[in-house]
Amino acid sequence: MSIWHIRESPTCAKKLWPKGDLSADDLVARSSNLKNRKSIFAVSLFWRHSPTPIPPAQLELLVEDFDEDYFESDGCYFVSEHLRQVMALGPSTVKYFDVDAGRSTPLVRSKKYKIMAPLVVDELSGRPSSAERPNKVTPIGDSASKEIHTQQGVVPSHELFSGKEFSNQILCTDFLAQKIIEAGCTGIRLYDLKHYNRGRKIFRTRHGFEESLGWDADNDVEITKPFEPSDE
Repeated sequence: MSIWHIRESPTCAKKLWPKGDLSADDLVARSSNLKNRKSIFAVSLFWRHSPTPIPPAQLELLVEDFDEDYFESDGCYFVSEHLRQVMALGPSTVKYFDVDAGRSTPLVRSKKYKIMAPLVVDELSGRPSSAERPNKVTPIGDSASKEIHTQQGVVPSHELFSGKEFSNQILCTDFLAQKIIEAGCTGIRLYDLKHYNRGRKIFRTRHGFEESLGWDADNDVEITKPFEPSDE
């Protein structure tokens, strides 16, 4: 069974970047089209287990044709009403925080976004022992993250969760990934966690699997190629 890492798709991310040359402010604020820096968007990290109500986050998203079902901003995960209905997750699995999109475009308001926070942490990963490493050298930095691997035969207790070794990643099962793909939800990309943490971006589509090779800046398109399990 594969574990899938939920991310914003490159096409969705591209919609939120401003046109032309990027300034330092653009890189920090993500885009002049997405004005949320003054809001408390880190609620998904600090309030997910709190029973105390908090005011809705203020979202001002000004891209006229933006209608993705999923996007990320300031460490939070925004999900549309359609995506929430497709996932059909219970209150023991996920918590949703209200979003006030009153200053956004009509299309954005129609998506009825909420901030999604997974409540479950599953033990799915491990590191090789020092005896299994060449010269018993403990990896650090990028090498450490790439050496993390999912344990074989471990079944997640919930469809959506964070892994103990991957606290900043939202993960899901094959079953939930297939539901999302079949429903045609937009803005969301499902990467195979096993490959993702080794530096390869293998993702699911309705027709199978593909590998992302980067972005072609000249033609403004993502470069992908078909992926087969035999390519591993």
